[in-house]
Amino acid sequence: MFAVTNEQLQMLIAKRLSKKMQVQVFDEVTSTNAVLKKMAEKQAPDGMVIIARQQTAGRGTQGRKFYSPRNGLYLSLLVRAQLDVAKSSYLTVATAVAVVKTLKKILGVKCGIKWVNDIIYQGKKVGGILTEGELENGSQQLKYAVIGIGLNLVRPESGFHDEIAGLAGELLSTVPTAEKYCKLVADLVNNAYRLYQKLGKASLIRLYRRYSVLKNKEIKFLKNGKAYVGRVQEIDQLARLVVKVKGETVKLNAGEVLMVK
Repeated sequence: MFAVTNEQLQMLIAKRLSKKMQVQVFDEVTSTNAVLKKMAEKQAPDGMVIIARQQTAGRGTQGRKFYSPRNGLYLSLLVRAQLDVAKSSYLTVATAVAVVKTLKKILGVKCGIKWVNDIIYQGKKVGGILTEGELENGSQQLKYAVIGIGLNLVRPESGFHDEIAGLAGELLSTVPTAEKYCKLVADLVNNAYRLYQKLGKASLIRLYRRYSVLKNKEIKFLKNGKAYVGRVQEIDQLARLVVKVKGETVKLNAGEVLMVK
């Protein structure tokens, strides 16, 4: 992908970061989240960053596979902030905002967020976020959180497989240079950690709402195993999706939605 080594990429990325962090770059891993979770259990430091060019067992929400072909950006961050589990969902919110802001600044690509964790460009999903955490024994405090980000930088050489061909898209027509790649990674990490200081604050939710692609859209969603169709009203201060269904208001804490129109 690049004419520089992984060690050189690590150095180029690390020197652009706003705080000292450990960075490791791999050609291929099973899953950056899985690798970093193992490191977290062995006391890897706050701010550890794992990056891979390809994943063989990438994971999405609800246990789904996350297609991770070569030449994508697959990145995980380790956060050891003392967070109540009730606020942990804001990590996904902050990371989604960081991704959208960074893609506009570095690649000139204007993306949106489909609640909760999908990154959308020209109507197609180009990325996703998976936040996983571990609780301190017998408490509601996070021991750590690992936030995974997967982005389709370019179209896979063999195209997207049939299951996602109509839904997935890419951000660029050609593979970025090593310099642009490093700028993209460093700016994304810097933006994420800056926004993590705003967890639970109204200003963060305002940004998230600004980038939402669902406002006033008709959607289909599942709740308690039953399918519903409703119209999105807003995203509330707790980052819940507020939907009007047959005159009643439903607030979704988590789950997946499908845009109808």
